[in-house]
Amino acid sequence: MAKANMNELQRKALLFMKQGNLKKSLKTINLAIKTNNKIAINFYIQGRIFQELMDFQSGILAYRKYLSLEKNVVESEIYRKAKFNLSICYFTVRNFKEGSELYAFRHETSVINQYSEKIKWDKSINQGKVLIWAEQGIGDEILFLRFLKFLERFECCFYLECDRRIHEIVSINFPRIKLIERGFSLNLSSYDYHLPFGDLLSVFYNQINDISHPYISLPIGGDFLKIKDQFAGKDLVGISWRSLNPDYSAERSKKLEEIYSELDPDKVVLVNLQPSVFDEEINQITKQGFQLLNVCDCLNDINSVFQLILICSKVITVANSVAHFSGALGKKTVLWLPKYPTWRWGTNMENSDLYPSIEFKNSKN
Repeated sequence: MAKANMNELQRKALLFMKQGNLKKSLKTINLAIKTNNKIAINFYIQGRIFQELMDFQSGILAYRKYLSLEKNVVESEIYRKAKFNLSICYFTVRNFKEGSELYAFRHETSVINQYSEKIKWDKSINQGKVLIWAEQGIGDEILFLRFLKFLERFECCFYLECDRRIHEIVSINFPRIKLIERGFSLNLSSYDYHLPFGDLLSVFYNQINDISHPYISLPIGGDFLKIKDQFAGKDLVGISWRSLNPDYSAERSKKLEEIYSELDPDKVVLVNLQPSVFDEEINQITKQGFQLLNVCDCLNDINSVFQLILICSKVITVANSVAHFSGALGKKTVLWLPKYPTWRWGTNMENSDLYPSIEFKNSKN
């Protein structure tokens, strides 16, 4: 096949994928591969399509084929993306062993270069100061906190850079960890070793099943016990319906009525856990006969959000930070899965393996 024709097949496959016509996209790139199975980029495109189709095992085969053919461009952007995408496929099917090393390719080279003068910490190192530096969002920070327990057996001094909003929660549960507020310039010369926060998964992946749940526990404050007592006889149900992530908000958010549609306003009191709630949303809830508790700034006062979750009988949420908060606390949670869940939620469409108290809800059930 002429190069121009091959380029046209690649262009069409990418266009169909962008339009959401994944079957046609896959058919097109498969034709290109059938014509010439030595062109690496076609397998990269195929891997992306399989990922969108949630066929992660086929995605793994496609990305591995791409990497086997494309050995001379190890620093190219696509090569790095292929390795990262492969790690996500492995994580999704819970092959953490294979995915862990590849997960490092989530970072731009420029980010890693900032820490190149420091040795990356691993379990063979048992002394010195270790900087665990911040990355990703607050939900992932809560997700990765589960691994801090494993650091207790090391004699190193660990410094965790993380969102200031969860400092108190971390201090109560992991008192040996020294905390650094995220967003300030770091003096790297003060530390002997470094580790990206998310790489705790790569270090301790083989112990992930040894984690006790819940891995976050907090005493309930007096003001929140009063709220619970005030509504004795009714179930307090925490709700969150919108993702604030600008890249995924439309996909992960739900219509408000879908969140409370199966609840009885005579038997439950709704507890707002949604950051940045709008007045019209509050009016919509109250017009349905529900009483809504909206007692804190759910964006900035994360301590109070955790307290509210603790006094709820259950939480109903979408795939946002509230899901991680509730799951870490071991609270019974109904999580509305988006059409394309991230690796954090796995492939089991019934419940979460990383958060045993979370059960899933989607358009199929």
